[in-house]
Amino acid sequence: MTKAMGRQDTDERISRIEERIGDLERRVDDLSSASGRKRMLTTEEAAAFLGITVDGLRGLTHKKLISYYKPNGKNMYFDPDELVSWQKKNHFEPMYAVGKDS
Repeated sequence: MTKAMGRQDTDERISRIEERIGDLERRVDDLSSASGRKRMLTTEEAAAFLGITVDGLRGLTHKKLISYYKPNGKNMYFDPDELVSWQKKNHFEPMYAVGKDS
């Protein structure tokens, strides 16, 4: 095999790989925008998202301190936007603004 043929074969392979990547990117975009649905988190994912234990999260749901969904009556699911809102509750401003002259 000559150098020119090897280079041509490599260029063809690269071209096919680039086409496949383009197809995959289009599929991901289609899946992301097709339904417009946002992904809900499982109990384990929500606990990791919040930085607490699964038992701690279950305690919060049992006390009705955090919102969740049970579409099938068994598994709990959590909306990431609602988790962020819950984290931002009881916001406290600092007594003194850092970097400001009084």
